[in-house]
Amino acid sequence: MTGPQFTLYSVLAHEGLSQSDVTIVSQPFSMQPFIDKQYDVATVTLYNELNTLKEQGIDNIKTFLPDDSGVTTQQDSIVTSEKMIKEKPEVVQAFLDATLKGWKYAFEHKAEAVDIVMAAGSGLERKHQELMLDEIEKLMRARLGGSEGLGAIDMASIKAVHDSLIEYKALAAPVDLEAAFDGSFWAKTPADAKSM
Repeated sequence: MTGPQFTLYSVLAHEGLSQSDVTIVSQPFSMQPFIDKQYDVATVTLYNELNTLKEQGIDNIKTFLPDDSGVTTQQDSIVTSEKMIKEKPEVVQAFLDATLKGWKYAFEHKAEAVDIVMAAGSGLERKHQELMLDEIEKLMRARLGGSEGLGAIDMASIKAVHDSLIEYKALAAPVDLEAAFDGSFWAKTPADAKSM
């Protein structure tokens, strides 16, 4: 397992269930075992696997969001090393600025963004790419992304995830979150690159 199991463990606990109340299996990257009814519940990303199911006409499903059970989850992050920050802060800043500017441009010019992805990849389905872009936009605009700007770091959410990881032994000891997350680069990103 690669990490989502800790979200599952937290949801079960918040719903008053123990891990022994259910049978937990390691899920492959394919949704086919779920489609074939080899198991009753699967982990999906809202922007990818859930759309895959819908595209195959599977819409008689119930979606359980961790937030509905009081479990906060943190989405994708941009990661670099302390060495890179120290030795090449201008590269870190330029990368973050370009990334956020690129996402904003993609959201404002969706057809063009999908055209670029389709031209760069083989075997892709346009409708799936369009659906993924729509869902990614919703995720990036949720919470602080909508009020403060794309890529805003939600330290309260990160703390909640951290505490859950400690509780379920994914982390052996607490982490200094203030040292692990550096919002200074995001703060320096031009507002027009991150505001929607």
